[in-house]
Amino acid sequence: MTRQSACLGNSSRFVLALFFTSFVASSWACGSEPAAEEDSALDVDELRTATRTPEGGFTVYGAAIGSCTTAAVAGLSEQLIAEMNCMNPGEMQRIDAIDGVSLNDAVFPYLQSVAASALRKAALKKPGLQVNSALRALPQQYMLYRWSLRRRCGVERAATPGTSQHESGLAVDLQNWSPMRSTMEQSDYDWFGYSDNVHFTFKGQGASDIKGESILAFVRLWNRNHPTDKLPADLQSYTNALALRLMKAPANGFAEGPMCEPAL
Repeated sequence: MTRQSACLGNSSRFVLALFFTSFVASSWACGSEPAAEEDSALDVDELRTATRTPEGGFTVYGAAIGSCTTAAVAGLSEQLIAEMNCMNPGEMQRIDAIDGVSLNDAVFPYLQSVAASALRKAALKKPGLQVNSALRALPQQYMLYRWSLRRRCGVERAATPGTSQHESGLAVDLQNWSPMRSTMEQSDYDWFGYSDNVHFTFKGQGASDIKGESILAFVRLWNRNHPTDKLPADLQSYTNALALRLMKAPANGFAEGPMCEPAL
């Protein structure tokens, strides 16, 4: 058995805590964000406490209404990737050390290993790839989807959690998509088109549609930490029951983290 910890460092926790404390408080006081559809399943008292975990940290819901960065759920997202690599060793690979590729601060630096190799191939052909988005773990996609419904944080469109190619670790968004388009296509990345011109999806050999794996990884972590409130062990779709538990999940990660063993 191996146990991996993927929480934010103490300094990051402190900075996020200061930011969220002021932002979330003002959000509740000013009513800056209307209730979401999934919010309707919570009563008023639950909504007031849903921003914090019992231990006092921020929940995914608290991060979503109190920030405009998916980095707020980096700890939980790292745990999900580690759990996915427990389920399928070597499936995900970091891309932040590829020569010729730069990532903006908000990029979660992972892709499926085959997509990462193809990105490296593209960067060798034409260095200077500027990546704005790569893999999105479940809580990150939840935040973007929630923001898109409210036209918050500059997000106008985002797929429902569990349906985005970014969740499969096959897609990247490029800031400099136009000069890089030909090189990316030569490296087995399909360009989405002018309706989403920054978006490229790897379609080469070995690509797997694993959008549901981030959900399954979350289920394993949730069940490990909530033995009396378990989700179906084989759940791989975004349901109301899943959404409610995701909202309550700790943004910095669960106390019982990833384990390379069969699901509980």
